[in-house]
Amino acid sequence: METDAVRQIKAAIEKMQADVGRQWDALAARVGAVEALANGVRGDVIASKRLGMGPMPNLEAHGFKSLGEFVACTRFAPHDSRLSDLAPSEGKALSMGTGAAGGFLVPSQFSAELLEMVAALAIVRPRARVIGGGEVSDAPIELPVLDTSGMNGFRAGVEVHWTAEAGEKKETQPVLAQVKLEPSEVSAIVTTSDKLLRNAQAASEIITFLLSEAIRAEEEACFIAGDGVGKPLGFLGHPCSIEIPRTGAGAIVMADIEAMLMAARAGRPYVWLGSRTILGQLMELTLTGGVGGTAQPVWLPSAREGVPSTLLGLPLLEPEQAPTLGNLGDLCLCDFGYYAIRDGFGPEIRTSDAAGTNFVQNQTSIKITWNVDGEPWLRTPILRADGTYCSPFVVLADEGGST
Repeated sequence: METDAVRQIKAAIEKMQADVGRQWDALAARVGAVEALANGVRGDVIASKRLGMGPMPNLEAHGFKSLGEFVACTRFAPHDSRLSDLAPSEGKALSMGTGAAGGFLVPSQFSAELLEMVAALAIVRPRARVIGGGEVSDAPIELPVLDTSGMNGFRAGVEVHWTAEAGEKKETQPVLAQVKLEPSEVSAIVTTSDKLLRNAQAASEIITFLLSEAIRAEEEACFIAGDGVGKPLGFLGHPCSIEIPRTGAGAIVMADIEAMLMAARAGRPYVWLGSRTILGQLMELTLTGGVGGTAQPVWLPSAREGVPSTLLGLPLLEPEQAPTLGNLGDLCLCDFGYYAIRDGFGPEIRTSDAAGTNFVQNQTSIKITWNVDGEPWLRTPILRADGTYCSPFVVLADEGGST
């Protein structure tokens, strides 16, 4: 027979079980709420009062399924809450208006896709030193640069001393210069039909490709030959580059290539850059030697072989922005680890409104804006110990050019 003490213990256990059950239900409900947020389920399916969490947020603010859907929304539904109330991870709501009057910051997952496509085909950016936007994305930044001018050489003015036991250690001070990078705004515009734009999946693939190609092409052109006025400063013509005199007008011969290689710093990840117009010259490269002094092809052994992707063991790349045969830089040997890129605000998307010039043609103009700067990370060529100079940017001079 149960005693009073046993009954009290059972009652206490049942009460504890009930409390645990209620806590478990509450926990399960909160987990369900989190899963609902992650899956994009609307908040009205959750009893927010029961959860004790207050009013649930409008879950439309938690992103788009694709870049195409995002762009279509800026065009056809500019007042959608997702455009004005982006999640904190996407940055604060940066609507500067709607339609042609303003733009919206591209959500990070889509801007990342754009930049991945840019980097996949780009030559300079994936090999350069890229500095992100930070808290003040468009603020200028000054990078310390080791001054390799004069007798500073590789050590940039740092003196190295051996110290004997109990000897006095000597202090040295590196000679530093500054490279100032201040992102400038650049824009690209693509026009598409309204019908395509309403097909979010198809529009996403086409828009991502077109915009990434526009970004890549414009950046590449400036990183190579930009004048630095409101845009990046290219390495062609920069004081740190070395120009190798051309042996023959309108031609590239083996002696030119050998001289360029001699001006490169040993052990660095160089790549060759050359336009398609120089391929004929490379195909005809020969070296004379052996019995009878017969000229032997050194780059393309026969017409049966594919076009080689290397030159003297280093990658040979063909930027569409490269100068044509006979011009400065039609062949370059570059180490882009000495090129600095500063990314700023963006990318930002703007679309034409219904009153735009394309309205009667059922077309939409899409404008993407981003900010970027770039510049070589040296001021002058580097003096070697043997008295010769090397550079991360070695270029073949034009027909009348020389160092």
